[in-house]
Amino acid sequence: ITTNGPYIEMTAGTKSIGDTVTGGSVELRIRVRAPQWAKVDTLTIYSNSAVVRTIPIPADQGASFETVLTVTPPRDAWVVAEATGKSNMFPVVSPTELPPLDATVIITALAAGIEGLDLSTLPIASKLQPVRLHQSTPYAMTNPIWIDIDGNGWTPPKTPFSSRVKPVPEERPDVRTQFEALQEIAP
Repeated sequence: ITTNGPYIEMTAGTKSIGDTVTGGSVELRIRVRAPQWAKVDTLTIYSNSAVVRTIPIPADQGASFETVLTVTPPRDAWVVAEATGKSNMFPVVSPTELPPLDATVIITALAAGIEGLDLSTLPIASKLQPVRLHQSTPYAMTNPIWIDIDGNGWTPPKTPFSSRVKPVPEERPDVRTQFEALQEIAP
């Protein structure tokens, strides 16, 4: 999990983060707790890198919010919950001089696969402007609950190839045959 103040509990029946549940339709219970200086206003649910649901949290529930929702992924999946707020957490948390590293950017980069990971889109690799201050705002994210649709073991979702990476053909040429076909060079 990650947090700078708020805390999220997510369960699917008796299972919690890190566990695998079986079935095509999974009921999630999500509970967000936050101190008064870190109230949240949005809950976002992701499954296999895609936003499944965005739920606005009423202002009077920013420190204590609960919801139940059902996800029905088409294939084996992972699901995480993210809670965010817009309020400045100063003076409890001081502003930073670097731009924020947004979880959406990280999830998008990871969804492209290792070969397609382009770090140039991350704020750290781009031109930094240290004079800009970033106010710290409430943020929390859970680890995943794994969903095994058919009960035959969890299979990771296949990510699409990056436009810069060409798919490898299933049949690869026999390099030995190609090597033997080369003309011999005399010393």
